[in-house]
Amino acid sequence: MNEMRAMIDETAEKIFRDLCTKDLVDAAEKGEWPEALWRALEDAGLTRAAVPEALGGSGGNIGDAMAVLRQAGRYAAPIPLAETIIAGWLLDQSETTVPDGPLTVAFSAEGEPIGSRAAWASRATRIVHLVRGDNSAILQLLGKDASTIESGTNLAGEPRETIHVSIGFTDAIALPEGFDVLRAWELGALCRAVQMAGALETIIALTIEHANVREQFGRPIASFQAVRQQIAVMAGHAAAACKAAEYAADRFDEPDATLAIATAKARVGEAAGIVAETAHQVHGAIGITHEHALHQYTRRLWAWRDEYGNEPHWQAVIGRQIAAAGADGIWQMIAGG
Repeated sequence: MNEMRAMIDETAEKIFRDLCTKDLVDAAEKGEWPEALWRALEDAGLTRAAVPEALGGSGGNIGDAMAVLRQAGRYAAPIPLAETIIAGWLLDQSETTVPDGPLTVAFSAEGEPIGSRAAWASRATRIVHLVRGDNSAILQLLGKDASTIESGTNLAGEPRETIHVSIGFTDAIALPEGFDVLRAWELGALCRAVQMAGALETIIALTIEHANVREQFGRPIASFQAVRQQIAVMAGHAAAACKAAEYAADRFDEPDATLAIATAKARVGEAAGIVAETAHQVHGAIGITHEHALHQYTRRLWAWRDEYGNEPHWQAVIGRQIAAAGADGIWQMIAGG
């Protein structure tokens, strides 16, 4: 981590530590918008860390934005930070100034009825709508008056709504010739992988803390070999998943990043199931109570692992890339970076 990214990471961690409490997450699930948290991040330039200064951003790159997003995952931050990063990246591709406020994205195909799922649409100031054609793609920067929104939530209580766009394509924003629309989807997968990596780290910390203070038969349960083994296994899966997410974040701007992103999303998704299950086993009944914080993280893991492609989807992508490389190219894919 270079000096600039370390400073971004430290700043983000302090903001989330000070403002993103369990009570704030609970309140957000009841519909309360965490204005102070969002404002602090926006004032620090962290919501647009990967947007060029000329377009209203902080002039960093995707790796910088992922450092902020990982901290958001560590604190189960109930804000559309990932969606704002994706929207800002899309607007950057079209050299369009990124507006203030929380943003979200929606995807649809030209000629199909527009009823796209969009995270946090009811809280976003603008919706960046990516429309895929046969050989091209366009963007629309929509206000809430240009669509109707059907409410809904995911397992974590985060808004996952359906938007119905009510205007045509006369206001389309051109994307560069040859723009690969799959890159936006891959960025979404990377964002979820990084968020999940952050959540995994907190779950490990919560589990170790609980095992050290919870006593059974007169001693902490962490002293029992079976419990230590469970924690070691989940920590190993979490460490591997986090490293895969870090690697993919650093590779996103490279043209051959698909394999790294596919590996990260698949590996983090696999770890999510194992870590969440084991964490609840170690915590026992207290882990599922509303008063404990564990469920805020495990529910997010279960929700995020299916967004922007689940493990089978990305494992299939990996398989196709390996098949295309052929027997002579597999080692280069694995070892060549």
